Amino acid sequence: MNLLLINPGASWSTIDVYRGYRDAWRRQGHTVIEYALDKRLDGAQRWLNYMWRRTQGTGRKPTTADVSYLASFESVIKCSVYDIDWVINFSCLQFHPGVFLAMRKFGLHLAVILTESPYWDQFQKPWAAMASVAFTNERTSVETLSKFNPRTYYLPHAYDPDRHYPGAGADLPVPGHDVVFVGTDFPERVELLKGVRWDGIDLGLYGNWHSLGSRSRLRRYIRGGIVDNRLAAALYQHARIGLNMYRWKQDWDNNKPRIYAESLNPRAVELAACGVFTLSDYRAEVKEVFGDLIPTYGSPKELEELVRYYLAHDEERQALAAQLPARVADRSFDALGARIIRILEEQSKWQGTVDVSAAYSCPMTA
Repeated sequence: MNLLLINPGASWSTIDVYRGYRDAWRRQGHTVIEYALDKRLDGAQRWLNYMWRRTQGTGRKPTTADVSYLASFESVIKCSVYDIDWVINFSCLQFHPGVFLAMRKFGLHLAVILTESPYWDQFQKPWAAMASVAFTNERTSVETLSKFNPRTYYLPHAYDPDRHYPGAGADLPVPGHDVVFVGTDFPERVELLKGVRWDGIDLGLYGNWHSLGSRSRLRRYIRGGIVDNRLAAALYQHARIGLNMYRWKQDWDNNKPRIYAESLNPRAVELAACGVFTLSDYRAEVKEVFGDLIPTYGSPKELEELVRYYLAHDEERQALAAQLPARVADRSFDALGARIIRILEEQSKWQGTVDVSAAYSCPMTA
């Protein structure tokens, strides 16, 4: 199958999903043509701003939509040049919806892999509506998105078998923490960590922690910034406990209502694939997939008690960790990539209509 993959326009986080499926499909013998939206967005912004400055700012200043359009439109040409069977758009939110709609009008088969469910489903609905097939990373979002596209499927988060396995990155020179967390400082996570007494515990925080106040006592535990998957796997391997905290809010606005979700996040799958003992807050899939192998907490007090208990019981902790990889063996990019291809092959014969107005409810065109 000839596939055109449009990357999410980001240089971290969702780009790992893109790379994971890209590599899996190449291993499976498919022809994969890449569309580097991230680099095109950067180039489009530089060019449009340069041209605007050359006119001494007399015209309209380029907008985000202008940048997105310039970065996106050549994807249509690539479809023709490479005789593409399916266009697969990852994340979608930085790609221009008008260009996506043009692809649909030209009769191309379009799939979207929506990585921001359930937090941004209101922005993902138009993309589901415009696509031939939609995949979402949150199982509770299938019902929501199916109202806009009945060909919506739940696609669990996956791990990269080349990067996530017991012993991965063990030879890299990274610190060995008692507890490690790699992620972003959403308010609910900060509040949880602030409520734990970390005295005598080596906590290592990595990732995006830009919103912490200058006087926050958690600052002493920030040991690094954004890290790629390879380094994250090494940090997990060297830690005694991998901490998994889920998001419960849409963004950094703590006044917004709590969002209900059930599915595992990428961190849960990657930690398990690496065979790293994990403590996690509760989601339905945590218990369904791991049973009692991953202890869960519901408060800072419970988290602290679990951390101190398992740091003091090495053999018990290691015995639980050794059983984790088998629980996610069916969640590799290879396994789920093959499932996506089977669905696309089944849906290739579908010839339906799309609601053209859906494109105009996207943020880029609203």
